[in-house]
Amino acid sequence: MRTKLLLFVLAVLLVSSCTKVDNHTTGPLVLPQPPFIINGITDMTVINNYGVSASLYLTVQYEDSAQQNVTLSLSGIPSGIMIDTTWQKTGYPTFTTLFTLYDTTGAGATPGSYPLTLTATMASGEAKTYNFKLKVLPRPTSYLGKYNNCNLFCGGTSNYADSVYADPSVVNKIWFSNFANSGYSVYGILSNSGGNLTIPLQTFGATSFIGTGDAYLPHQINISLSSSCAINMN
Repeated sequence: MRTKLLLFVLAVLLVSSCTKVDNHTTGPLVLPQPPFIINGITDMTVINNYGVSASLYLTVQYEDSAQQNVTLSLSGIPSGIMIDTTWQKTGYPTFTTLFTLYDTTGAGATPGSYPLTLTATMASGEAKTYNFKLKVLPRPTSYLGKYNNCNLFCGGTSNYADSVYADPSVVNKIWFSNFANSGYSVYGILSNSGGNLTIPLQTFGATSFIGTGDAYLPHQINISLSSSCAINMN
């Protein structure tokens, strides 16, 4: 009986010595994230070969008390797009910065959608990346620009200056900076390959504008308003 008991104890010891205990869990390794966030990142839109710019106002904010210097960089900017070099690229959070993209080069950027990446790197080397898109819209017409000879016919003739520019987010939508010499910004919608122009009803206090017009290349716009007024811009 004693012999059998000794053999049982020996067997238990052998089994215990051959059993390997693994306290490690399986799964992907999760690295700690840098303790800050960046607010204000959205997709951007510019107009091909025109001075309408797009800007992002960003806030770099810590979520931890251990502050470090953070450096920002932007990659993926397509050929023909320029960035304002005065934006603040480094600082101790919380800090804000404004960067602007614009297309004013000779040929301009090719219309399309481009992926951009904003990288924020701490002094210790830890980094976060933020992805967003830049949309380059085609320039709707060739008669955008400044008009210094605008004649308004409403019981007389009045010369004034105006500037016509493309909407930064809507194709074939244009804006008049000083419509009918009123000081108001009024928009119009182009159709028929840019030849026809519609001024939807827009009201500013006691003043309303509505009408239709024609756009002639390279630099002339004629508009008839509902109040029997006519605007010739050239």
